[in-house]
Amino acid sequence: MDNLDLFVSELLRNNNLENLKNSIKAYNQLPEYFAKKYKSYIEAKGVKYDLWFWKPHYFGLNAKTKHFTLSVDFEFSINGLLIIAFIRSGDKSQIENYKNISGDRFPFVEKRKENSYRLKIDSVFDQELIEEKINLIIETIDNFIRQWHGT
Repeated sequence: MDNLDLFVSELLRNNNLENLKNSIKAYNQLPEYFAKKYKSYIEAKGVKYDLWFWKPHYFGLNAKTKHFTLSVDFEFSINGLLIIAFIRSGDKSQIENYKNISGDRFPFVEKRKENSYRLKIDSVFDQELIEEKINLIIETIDNFIRQWHGT
């Protein structure tokens, strides 16, 4: 903004400065809010995987077998959601088996490193897309674990 005179004068009226401060504080808390919201969304589905917070805006999902742990991390920011799938422990090549078994339904679009894939969602406010991707992730992990166990 070139001229802040009008903006400053508006801030000085009707408690607008305090309202702005409160709005900024709330805005900065959105990643934590959305992390709690979607962790609860996954828990409400009754998944049998471990869910845990690593940071207030970052939670993980672990699908464990005897030979490896397939993990999906959800990191929320003001700018969006980053979801990363990888093998946390055990046979790292299982990430490729997860991809192959999932086929066209594999929810991750970008190979991040040798043994991980990621999906970026540009807006934490796109509830429909986030829920769609979470549902697909859970569905493909369930299918992968079922096939891996041969049941």
